[in-house]
Amino acid sequence: MAHGLGRLLKDVSATLGRDPEWDGTPALGVLEFLNRFVKAGNDNDVSEGRALYLLPEFTKGDLKREMYTIMSSLQRGRSGEVSSYMELVNWLLHIYADEQSLSDQNALFHGASQEDGEAENDFYVRLRGLSRLCGSIHTEGQMKSRHVHGLGWEIRADVREDDNGNMPMDLLVQYAQRKGDVCGRRHE
Repeated sequence: MAHGLGRLLKDVSATLGRDPEWDGTPALGVLEFLNRFVKAGNDNDVSEGRALYLLPEFTKGDLKREMYTIMSSLQRGRSGEVSSYMELVNWLLHIYADEQSLSDQNALFHGASQEDGEAENDFYVRLRGLSRLCGSIHTEGQMKSRHVHGLGWEIRADVREDDNGNMPMDLLVQYAQRKGDVCGRRHE
């Protein structure tokens, strides 16, 4: 079983990509970390039983030691607080994604607007980062709405008028950037 987990660990590591180890910071990073881990697990057909023992391998520092302390051992030598993958995920969420932090991040997302001198593309990148900190819970429609609503007043009306509701997010951002560039040249 250890050999099988080792091979699976390599496969999941390859799928997870850059910076696969998480140390618990930032606190709401647990949502992005778990999303990436679940996707990598699904791509590699990892069962929940194996995911339970793989998940700590993608953490580091104090978090890794703490996870191994609360888990039951692979050989059933000790019984920890958690004995299933879902219990481990719930423990991580309870520790790192408290309701107030999520609420605060969601408020930042919904209150975001384009800052002076910030390009439309840069505003979208910042908005996407805020959404990621909320666990990527926002739909594409919510992202489009927040992006358009947060644009400067000179650009917002044109973008709203020309978006028929079916425009993909990347085209909407490009369109807003072009309108912003035209508006900037007009002011110069």
